[in-house]
Amino acid sequence: MTSAAVAGTIGGWRWRHLWRRARGPIAALLLCGVVLLEAIVIATYARPIDPAELAPPPGDADWIDLEQVPASFVAAVIEAEDHGFWDHRGVELRGLARAAWLDLRAGRIAYGGSTLSMQVARLRYSGDRPRSWGRKLREVVWALRLERALDKRQLLTQWINRADYGNGARGLTAAARTYFGKPVAALTDGEAVLLACLPRAPRAYDPFVHLGRALARRDRVLALLVARGHLDRAAADRAAAPPRLRPR
Repeated sequence: MTSAAVAGTIGGWRWRHLWRRARGPIAALLLCGVVLLEAIVIATYARPIDPAELAPPPGDADWIDLEQVPASFVAAVIEAEDHGFWDHRGVELRGLARAAWLDLRAGRIAYGGSTLSMQVARLRYSGDRPRSWGRKLREVVWALRLERALDKRQLLTQWINRADYGNGARGLTAAARTYFGKPVAALTDGEAVLLACLPRAPRAYDPFVHLGRALARRDRVLALLVARGHLDRAAADRAAAPPRLRPR
C-alpha cells in the first residue's frame, strides 16, 4: 500500500471516529432546538397565564414571601439548581442539550436539564406524569409562559413554596418544621443550605436516612457559595457544623 493510500485510510478512520463521537451531541442539540422552537411557537400563541392561578392555596399558612427567606438559602438554590436563573428566559438550551445527550446514551429519560422555571412548571402543571420528552416539551412551554406572567422573584417564590423537600414537606416552611422543628426565620446558614439541597433528590438526600450523603452535597454547595462570593470562609466553616435534626 502506498503512503498516500495509508494516509487516506488513516484520515478516513479519523473522520469516522470524530463523527461517531460527535453525532450524539449533534443529534441532542438538534432535538433540543426542535423542542425549543415548537415550545416558543406554542407559548407565543397560547393565552397568557392569569397570575391568580399561581396564588397561594386558600388557607395555606405555610406560604412564605421571598423577603422572609434566608439569603443563604436563596444563593444555595440558585448555585445548586440553576446558576443562570437571573439571566435566562425560562429555558437553558445548553442544559437541555446535555440532558438529551445523556438520555440518548442511557437509552431512557434519566436526566433533567430543567431550569427553576421549568421546575415550577412541573410542580404546578405536570404533577407526577412519567418522565418523557412529551412532558419536557410541556414544561418548556409552561416555563416560557410563566416567564411572561411573573418576574424572577415571583418565580423563585413559587419554587420555594412548591418544591418537595421529602418526608411529606412541601414548601420551605414545612421543611424547616419537619427537619429542624423551627420557623424559617430561625434557620442557620448551615440548615438553610442543607434544605436547599433536598429538592434535587428528596429520597436520596433524606437527612433522616442518608445524612452523610446529604451533608456531602451541602458541603459542595457551601464551597460554591464561598467561591462565588456569597459566604466568606469563616461563615462557611460555621455552616459546615453537624446539624441538629428534629427527632423523628
